[in-house]
Amino acid sequence: MYSGVYTLQKVARSLNATIVNFPIAFGGAPLDKNWTNDLHKHDTMEMVLVTGGHGIHIQGAYRAPVRKGDVLLVYPGLLHGYEDAETMSRFNILYDPSKLPIPVLDGVRIPLFTRFFPQDLTAAGQHATATPILRLDNSEDLERVIADAKLLLEELTGKRPGNMMASVVRLMSVILLALRLGQPLVPDEREHRNFPMGRILEHLNKNFTHAVSVQDLARMSNYSIGAFQRKFKALTGYSVGEYILRKRIDLAKAQLRGCPERSIGDVGFECGFLDANYFSRKFRQITGMTPREYRTSDMPDTQFVE
Repeated sequence: MYSGVYTLQKVARSLNATIVNFPIAFGGAPLDKNWTNDLHKHDTMEMVLVTGGHGIHIQGAYRAPVRKGDVLLVYPGLLHGYEDAETMSRFNILYDPSKLPIPVLDGVRIPLFTRFFPQDLTAAGQHATATPILRLDNSEDLERVIADAKLLLEELTGKRPGNMMASVVRLMSVILLALRLGQPLVPDEREHRNFPMGRILEHLNKNFTHAVSVQDLARMSNYSIGAFQRKFKALTGYSVGEYILRKRIDLAKAQLRGCPERSIGDVGFECGFLDANYFSRKFRQITGMTPREYRTSDMPDTQFVE
């Protein structure tokens, strides 16, 4: 059953909120069983934090199971609702990004941030489904976000001086906490596109015979060391150390056959292996034979492709 468009003002009045002409409103289920379960749409963005239970989220032609810890984003004008949600509790936060006086600063570097604050709401909504955008699996992390959401509600319904400014701060805190603590469930195309893999691989391919610092590579990518390592492996299939090892072994294979007069130790040293025994062990690990066996074998000289 379709039950209409829910505006920020309608939601604010249903809560007896003191700020009824403001680009943020807060709802918690069950405020009104009919409102929370009937199909409806909003004239603004809606962030849904599932605080308990489970159900089915319906959005247009899509259906997706949701459970405690899930975070949903619903874009303006999209018909949505829930079914089999008798056990589900949730906080619904409506906001209008175009009217929020916030300095974005480096927020765009946070994965999925632009999903919450898209430049083009209409275009963003065209690709939306009923699937949660991220999940807070850790109960302590979920409680931290819930606590901030409750503080947002206090500001919106209270009468303290400065509650409009405080509401903006609390909204940003809820979103940033969810983004930092949650596990993304959808791809972040912007992040994938901007990750400077070409520049990093070019640097590695020029310097792999020397000591390479993961810290330096992370700085080049503008990500933390942990985030950089995850993204590097996701895009190449190897850790930085594994990638460098395979590049060195490739060079060693070419040198062993191309320079038969050179000793095994010299070849290993030139390829970045300071210890001859370590070189032989790693070479055998990758190729299945020792450097000496490889040099005299008729095995095709295949190369690692990055």
